[in-house]
Amino acid sequence: GVSPYYYNWTTVNGSGLNPSAEDQSNLGPGTYYLRVTDFNGAIVRDTFILSEPSAILISTITANDVVCNGEGNGTIQIEAQGGTGSLQYIINPGNISNSTGNFSDLVPGLYTVSVTDENGCGPVVSAGISISEPPALVINNELSTNVRCHGTDSGSIEITASGGAGVLQYSIDNGSTFYSNGGSFNLLSPGNYGVFVKDSNNCITRGSQIVITEPT
Repeated sequence: GVSPYYYNWTTVNGSGLNPSAEDQSNLGPGTYYLRVTDFNGAIVRDTFILSEPSAILISTITANDVVCNGEGNGTIQIEAQGGTGSLQYIINPGNISNSTGNFSDLVPGLYTVSVTDENGCGPVVSAGISISEPPALVINNELSTNVRCHGTDSGSIEITASGGAGVLQYSIDNGSTFYSNGGSFNLLSPGNYGVFVKDSNNCITRGSQIVITEPT
């Protein structure tokens, strides 16, 4: 063709066109039609289709609380789709990033996870994700009664505990055997007894060594 050239861009579903410019930038997705006319009126036409990646969407979030009070073993697993290429996940507080969306060794707190793709699109930020912990497992009281008569099994131990998760279990043989008996042990013979309490998460706290005696 013979210069100068005259450019005419049109679109029915795109955006950002400068209709008379040769080069275009900052266009939205869509179909674009170009007609170029030279000085002699010769015309060339072309069509350009611009696509875009799918939006980044967070699909699932799974959180597991801290197992025992004072530990740092909470976890968050987050899955997302869309975007371009592999996705990058960043958890805050902590500013820890990875490409799996799996975060472990978390202490109790409120977290968010942001997701970005290889093109830097995003971030898409999750809602707050709470990691909690059970209250501390505490032995509040230990009461013991010695054997009343020599040669009998009439001693007792009463354990009161609180906190932890779920139903508490009690042991007086140094944690070898646990019972869901509310902490009440009767018909005990003279001897040494080691008190332990555990909750449904198998969190264990240690109590006293109690000596049950008998009269001579």
